[in-house]
Amino acid sequence: MSRKKKSSGRQPLFDKGKRWANYQRRQNLLTPRKTILIVCEGRQTEPNYFNALRDELRNKNIRVRIIPGGESRVTPLYLVQSLATEIQRLDWDSTHDEAWCVFDIEQSGTHTTLQRALASAKKQNYHLAVSNPSFEYWIMLHYERSNREFLNAADVVSALTRYIPNYSKSMSVYSLVRRLTNQAIENAETLRLLCDRHWEDFPNPSTGIDILVKKLNSSI
Repeated sequence: MSRKKKSSGRQPLFDKGKRWANYQRRQNLLTPRKTILIVCEGRQTEPNYFNALRDELRNKNIRVRIIPGGESRVTPLYLVQSLATEIQRLDWDSTHDEAWCVFDIEQSGTHTTLQRALASAKKQNYHLAVSNPSFEYWIMLHYERSNREFLNAADVVSALTRYIPNYSKSMSVYSLVRRLTNQAIENAETLRLLCDRHWEDFPNPSTGIDILVKKLNSSI
């Protein structure tokens, strides 16, 4: 009578891989997804840019929610208040979720509520990504390191058309500049260090979009 061969006690490699996959799946379910909420002043330019960036990241561990601006011009204070409203609708964890407000300084009325917006954002631990005069300055930094003062947002667009001749606010500009993102970040950081008007919160020209973009990219 032949003896039964004793089991080695070892599990097949396939089973080990399956158990590891199940473990990772359980960990993903237990680990809450980080939320980055972005409220934009604009209805097209900024939301289009950040939507395209979010779609490229495709990170399952992070949820990026982008809220476009309304029909009419809004103040920085209104945008900060909008963040609070949106947060109430979400399963918000203030220990690791982040709220960002994206707006330009190109209207004379912007400055009337700017300081109140800054104070309110600081109190609630919100982040501001502000461009002076406009978001298009961030786009232009993908092509050149310019620190000349601009008259207004139209002046920035005029300079930008040297690189994107058919530029318009409705176009999906991210696909055109994505390969130059690191260069734009480097330009923004360098110009921030070289700026000699440190008494101004947001000197002309300047942008904080690079900080938000780095945050999103680091979440991959």
